[in-house]
Amino acid sequence: MTLTKAFDPSALVAALKSTGVADAEKLVNDALPVVFDWLNSSVSMAVPAPYGMIVSTVLSELESKALAALNVSEGKI
Repeated sequence: MTLTKAFDPSALVAALKSTGVADAEKLVNDALPVVFDWLNSSVSMAVPAPYGMIVSTVLSELESKALAALNVSEGKI
């Protein structure tokens, strides 16, 4: 995937549409927070210390940036 800016939700929507996802906008808006919740929960269970804390920190930052980008473009993707 080629991006012009990091965490661009419109690029994610376009990529999903190219794979045949019919309502990619709704999927991204509804599923992205759930996916991050799943990832955070999984990391806390499966990744041993001290790596789990490192992964959780990185994942939290990624989640923050991705959801902020989604909120900025909400209704525009």
